[in-house]
Amino acid sequence: MDTKEFGALVRDLRLSLKWSRLDHENDFTQKELAEEAGIPFTRLGKIERGETRPTADDLIRLADTFGLTRQERVEFFALANSVPVEEIYKCRPLGGRTDEKQPKQPTPTEEIQRIKSKLDQIRLPLFVTDPFSDIVLYNEIVERLYRIPREWGERPDEYGILPNVVFLMLSHHVRMRERMIDHHMWEETAISNMQFFRRASMEVRSTRYWKYIYEQFRTHKEIGRSFQRYWHEAAMHDYLDSNIGRNYWLRLPVDARLRSEFGDELSILYVSSTIEEITCYERLYVTIYLPQDKQTARYFESLARISSFGEGSPIRFRSYSKWTLSDKEALVPRSWRPKQR
Repeated sequence: MDTKEFGALVRDLRLSLKWSRLDHENDFTQKELAEEAGIPFTRLGKIERGETRPTADDLIRLADTFGLTRQERVEFFALANSVPVEEIYKCRPLGGRTDEKQPKQPTPTEEIQRIKSKLDQIRLPLFVTDPFSDIVLYNEIVERLYRIPREWGERPDEYGILPNVVFLMLSHHVRMRERMIDHHMWEETAISNMQFFRRASMEVRSTRYWKYIYEQFRTHKEIGRSFQRYWHEAAMHDYLDSNIGRNYWLRLPVDARLRSEFGDELSILYVSSTIEEITCYERLYVTIYLPQDKQTARYFESLARISSFGEGSPIRFRSYSKWTLSDKEALVPRSWRPKQR
């Protein structure tokens, strides 16, 4: 981020402290942040306005005061690099030519097709998310695993929310909490997923779409209280903050085509692992479910068999067109304004 972009991020992180700290009722002012972080008030003002670049000591003090998770800190420090975001994800045109007749850079649709072509031979449940944790792409194995309706996610819901991992985890749509066999594992999974949400979204916190979905989640009648709780607890459990894996032990209804083999319900045990994919527009995140016992491995393979076009054929996928930042910003109602903090 350049200094202007990073200054806006610092400002928004300061204002969001009201919601991160459950005991803080009013706006967190520049003066309060300056005093708590030990940074001169005038210097903090210049940082927020993008008039000066923060020093390493400034960054450490701010990260400590903001209560960032371990991986949020990594992102926060990296974003202070003074490079504009559009330059970070800038792609060379297809073919790498530099003359005036060079082909245009890949379109968002072409980027999704490129990613799908690399994933459609993987015979495991997987999905792809953007920095907002909105789902961009998922294979039919995931669809069958959670019995997701075909029409699900074709348009934003009544709150203007696209299919989002955090929202689905906490809402009734997937019923993750009630299907988790071990309550302690559910708590750790919810916190770990929230840590990932906080980390992935760091570079988009100043966007209008982020502010919109954050407000929708925080005030949502079904998930609002849970969202605020896990958002707060995410900064308190560093040992869970990892991309290596989040554990799931679920009891799920079996796909109708496989009930003769597995019965009506099945206990499955898997770990989710996430890797990054850099596109010409932003980072995307590929999450893959890895089976942890033979029964789960056999069920995943059976789901893959009925989710492909035939023996040795690619797995079928579903994708969403609204995934670039410009697409997301256009989804926010023009009349919407952030609530007074």
